[in-house]
Amino acid sequence: MKKTLDWLFKLFGCTYKVNLRTKEIHDLKNPHGNCRSDMMSKYKLVSKKKMEQLMTEGYNGCRFCLKKYDKG
Repeated sequence: MKKTLDWLFKLFGCTYKVNLRTKEIHDLKNPHGNCRSDMMSKYKLVSKKKMEQLMTEGYNGCRFCLKKYDKG
């Protein structure tokens, strides 16, 4: 069921995956083997606008697939 919902979210532009445990954001359009975003159990899919809002709230971009937003 979750896979079906993920596909639907991606269809409507939610192409960023937020790891709710580590507060790290991954880009699903630019996947990288080291991200391991497919192994996340607690996550949500968000749009680019929401991703940029989360970045101002202390979230971090993945150092592999979102280098532009990585804070180290």
